[in-house]
Amino acid sequence: MSLNSKPLIIDGIVGNGRMLAALGSSGELHRLWWPQIACPQHVNEFVFGIFVENWSDDVAWLNGDSWTHRQYYLEDTNCLVTSSTCENLPVAVEVTDFCLPDSDTLVRIVDVTSSHEAMVDVKLFAAASFAICESARYNAVQFDKEHDAMVFYRHRHAFAIGSERECSWYEAGKRRDALTTRPAPRARGPAPLADGHETPSSHSVHLNGTAVAMGMHGALSWNFVLSSEESLSVPIFVSAGDSPETAIATHKASKSRGAARLLDATILYWHRFVQSGRRLHTTDESVRRLFKRSALAIKLMCDKTGAVVAAPEFDEDYTRCGGYSFCWGRDAAYIATALDQAGFHDLVTHFYDWTLKAQSPDGSWAQRHFMDARLAPQWGLQVDETGSIVWGMWQHHEALVAAQRPDKAREFATKVWPAVKRAADFLTISVDPDTKLPLASRDLWEERLGEHVYSAGAVCAGLKCACDLAQQLNRVAEAEPWGAAADDMLDAICKVGWSEERGHFLRVLKLQISEQTFRDHELNGVRVFSQTEDKGYVRRYANIDSTVDASLLGLSVPFNVVRANDQKMQLTATEIRKRLTVPGVGGLKRYEDDHYIGGNPWIVTTLWMGLYDLRLGDVEASKRALQWAIDHQTDLGLLPEQVDRVTGRTAWVVPLTWSHAMYILTVVALDEQKQI
Repeated sequence: MSLNSKPLIIDGIVGNGRMLAALGSSGELHRLWWPQIACPQHVNEFVFGIFVENWSDDVAWLNGDSWTHRQYYLEDTNCLVTSSTCENLPVAVEVTDFCLPDSDTLVRIVDVTSSHEAMVDVKLFAAASFAICESARYNAVQFDKEHDAMVFYRHRHAFAIGSERECSWYEAGKRRDALTTRPAPRARGPAPLADGHETPSSHSVHLNGTAVAMGMHGALSWNFVLSSEESLSVPIFVSAGDSPETAIATHKASKSRGAARLLDATILYWHRFVQSGRRLHTTDESVRRLFKRSALAIKLMCDKTGAVVAAPEFDEDYTRCGGYSFCWGRDAAYIATALDQAGFHDLVTHFYDWTLKAQSPDGSWAQRHFMDARLAPQWGLQVDETGSIVWGMWQHHEALVAAQRPDKAREFATKVWPAVKRAADFLTISVDPDTKLPLASRDLWEERLGEHVYSAGAVCAGLKCACDLAQQLNRVAEAEPWGAAADDMLDAICKVGWSEERGHFLRVLKLQISEQTFRDHELNGVRVFSQTEDKGYVRRYANIDSTVDASLLGLSVPFNVVRANDQKMQLTATEIRKRLTVPGVGGLKRYEDDHYIGGNPWIVTTLWMGLYDLRLGDVEASKRALQWAIDHQTDLGLLPEQVDRVTGRTAWVVPLTWSHAMYILTVVALDEQKQI
């Protein structure tokens, strides 16, 4: 009952805000999340297979090596099409996947087309394995004869799978790897002879009709005969519910509407979504296409609760990272700002409504949260997240004003004010009296504990934006301590956060280090110190960390606490470009000696530099960064987190929501200046 290993990099996603599906290039369903888009996940495996009498020796599963695939989204939609052909079979298969906007149903329309001049006898198999709530335990499956559907269930989660077309065979408990050839269970009449075959095949494959089983597995088949170039459609519905009965009810309702009508309605839904967004001036079709795909991808990452997922989860066992299917306030503030600039203001309001539920009692926002706003696994406070959310709230207020929605802007400001006040009070007292920088927390890359200059920029911007909001609401007196703290912090950034010797901003002050590193630093003359804390624990620190880090661009973009043309900022940007540009492939890695997944260039950091260049007026450099991102999108138009530093191929996390947000921010900035 072990679970299948899943790919770390997926190809396509479809969803509706409550249900999210991740698929491979063959159309295999790797993961299905419901009733929230990040947790829990329920699919162990879901694969289609074809058996053609007199042609097949065994079931040809579509994720097998004998198939060739082409995959694409229907234009301006989140409807994914996977077209497959097999070198050994006289049929082609096309699967169209989409989630209904108004129902907890994934629709998988399977079209099978004959390419043979004679009639062919085809069996389509759907083999599914549900590890509900990501567990191999306590799952069960049963075939509902009344509704012609296989139901997988475990406690409060159930999934019904069936079609408009009645299935031919079924078997609860059937594993895909056990579905193999055997003598045919019944005669089906004379079969046509296939080219190269002297006699009909003596083997067939079937399901035995078992209706109930304990376990994860089950299979259905549809048997039909196709004449030359004839096509047949098998629309399959995967409907969710909190019990077998509710899953069946959802399944029945979806099926009654008809897959063809549902596809048309879903296409219309996505077209209207795209059309409701910003109209670009640019006529560059590659820019426009990825802009729309970015908006569509981000929409899939927006949970119905209002939370925004960093990426669809792909490493559930934390084999190479700490997981991505959570909402980070920092990422989400950038994403929300991008959505505002793309014209999707209601999504942003919904996100900031969610942040009011996620705020900690002390006024901070923790590292990351589940979709229901509860605390997720974390590595401790990242103070830049609190600053970023407050900064983002003000950006949203200004976006509503710019969109000529002053009443909405006022309503929003009034609603978030209590949270902003708590956050600003927290940020004001969470300052090191020696450095005037925020007290030690994790950096935005979640790798170091110290007083980070980027985090100081985010906090400084958050405090300034809290002051702006206070002025808007005539609460200026309450904001005086925040303004003073922001001024002191900016002064500290430019003084203690600056290294005259190195000619750029420092990454960290008071960096916590290991005992071995402490000893090595002492031997090499690096300034270090130690402190004895509660219960006698000794913590060791390096006074500074001067590693060049792309995040230092944040002081100027987006937080604007240090002007882009400030000499210190320009010198820092020069060092970032010189030391972090990856030879050959191009793009910027995060920082010197980055080892995460090999130290690759990121979409986020490359576009970050492009935005900074535009602030300086270097349009051509900004356009080059934008083109680099366009050149490194996936075949489906999704932006990864990283690009392999040697091959230039997608290296990690598809799609990364923050990557798509930075693309939108860069396009809008260039488009407003009519530079693309």
